[in-house]
Amino acid sequence: GVTTVANQNVAMAYFDDQPPLVLKVHFYDVRPDQLPQEHPFLTEIEALNAVAELNKNFNSFKIFFKYDGLDHFISDEFYEIDAGEGSPQPGNFDDFLFNNDYYTQGAVNIYSVHTISDNIAAYFKIGSNYPNFTSIVSRYSYIDNPEAPYVLTHEVGHNFNLAHTFHFDQACETCPKIVENVTRDINDVDCYNANTRGDRIIDTNATPSNMSISSNCEYIFNGELDDCDVPYGSFGLEPEVKNFMSYGGCQEEFTPGQVAHMRWYIELIDSLPEIEAIENYPVSVLYEPYKGEYFLAGPLPVDEDGRLNPPLFQYGFDYVFYDTSQAAIYNQPSDYNDTSFWYGSVVQSYDVNHNTPIEHTNHTAFKILQVDTNYPRMCYNNYNRAPTGGTLIKFLDGVPSGNVIITAQDSLQINNPNYIQDLDSGLYNIQKSYNDGTSDENMILKENN
Repeated sequence: GVTTVANQNVAMAYFDDQPPLVLKVHFYDVRPDQLPQEHPFLTEIEALNAVAELNKNFNSFKIFFKYDGLDHFISDEFYEIDAGEGSPQPGNFDDFLFNNDYYTQGAVNIYSVHTISDNIAAYFKIGSNYPNFTSIVSRYSYIDNPEAPYVLTHEVGHNFNLAHTFHFDQACETCPKIVENVTRDINDVDCYNANTRGDRIIDTNATPSNMSISSNCEYIFNGELDDCDVPYGSFGLEPEVKNFMSYGGCQEEFTPGQVAHMRWYIELIDSLPEIEAIENYPVSVLYEPYKGEYFLAGPLPVDEDGRLNPPLFQYGFDYVFYDTSQAAIYNQPSDYNDTSFWYGSVVQSYDVNHNTPIEHTNHTAFKILQVDTNYPRMCYNNYNRAPTGGTLIKFLDGVPSGNVIITAQDSLQINNPNYIQDLDSGLYNIQKSYNDGTSDENMILKENN
């Protein structure tokens, strides 16, 4: 079962041996009802970029994100959200989304609106009126501003129950702020409050709410004192300048305590049968294409616009593809748990910074190194599109000319794995015909064996 609190007394290495947590992410673009549409529509590539950034920031903690798709809806009312009086409120937005089924159950739902007061908001609370609903509302900062790749990670941190590192408690608007004190000496009973104040994460250093930061991301002390009159940054405990849950533009890291708290919260939500806002999926879903389909037989798959529709995978992981051309026939990819097939050398790899969709090509299987370093998975070894026959043209003069020998090739000849190796030296045009009515040709200069 899931414990009632997270064990924060861990180091980063602790997460290497923890079970993976796999979460789906679904995007919604909120658009105004106007023509022409001046709103910069959220594109699939921008959404994939956002998910890739999440994975690069969370991979090392065994928290993985799977792109689940992009939808949009029209709403003049919620195209811009403002917390001011008489304006649409974030709570009203929740009602609107829930009443119109503008959410995907079991996924992290990300809504891109044009503007929202206080810049960005993320919220989901146990016991809210929306037991099947996770919501993140974000303006276009994470799309339009490549210098701020931390924005969505910061919001997802809130979604997983993290507070700002500079959080303070206040009983009323005019009441004094109660802050997290600097000391980490648990024997200092009068001042130690790292587990009850601020962000309540014990390994994030106390951080003032109006922190000054230098151009090279260092804390600038301006006389700020905690509630025990201790200067922030004392005892070598520098405020959290680079923490994802801080402000200031330098965000790039979580502490182990924060990661432990997020993992605990995800597992807690997943364990509650009455709440389906966050669901932990098996790692095998990362080995499923986010769109496209595998060729089985006949014409090549195309999308609704008639374009080729190969199986595509999100980027943001390290992929390694292996040759499986000598494996048994798998006209569709093998089951994730089947690792019995033959595989040879690496034919292609993509590192975590690769930034375009990745195609699973025929006669290959692959690993996602962040998930599984042991075996390649998903052997796709389809020979239904092997040529049904063809033509071999040899240019007798060694250059393209009319002095040729033309030989018809049947399916056994054209599909012989040693076909080119068995040719005599010379210049050839190899023409292949396929069972879907297509054909191709290749010029080959065969040199001495």
